[in-house]
Amino acid sequence: MSDFALSDLAGRGADRPAAERGTLEVKQRVVQRIAERAAQEIDGTVAAHHTGLRALADRSSVSVRMLGGRAWIDLTVDASWPCEATAVGGSVREHVHRRTSELSGTHVERVDVTVRLVEADESTRRRVV
Repeated sequence: MSDFALSDLAGRGADRPAAERGTLEVKQRVVQRIAERAAQEIDGTVAAHHTGLRALADRSSVSVRMLGGRAWIDLTVDASWPCEATAVGGSVREHVHRRTSELSGTHVERVDVTVRLVEADESTRRRVV
């Protein structure tokens, strides 16, 4: 048995321009999960893996509106107090925009960020010795 497929014929597969090969539809939920994960990658945000802050981090929200391959993202992140909320929000906005575009291939039109300041519990605070 051979390992031959119709796509191996000249002009039928990967050698054709992408626009001629078809389309890829990225679901709204996929874009939402990518944006959510990207927001958690920024220093200063409270990621859900911090056990002492799980209840607070679970309140973070991401909503995505998509139309014609473009996305508008609205997200709320928790940040550990004390921090510069404006700087955290700006970093989250830029990172979510870039990473979501890169990973989903979706054109991100806008990212709106709301930063909630929360006080970290003793188990997650940095200590100076």
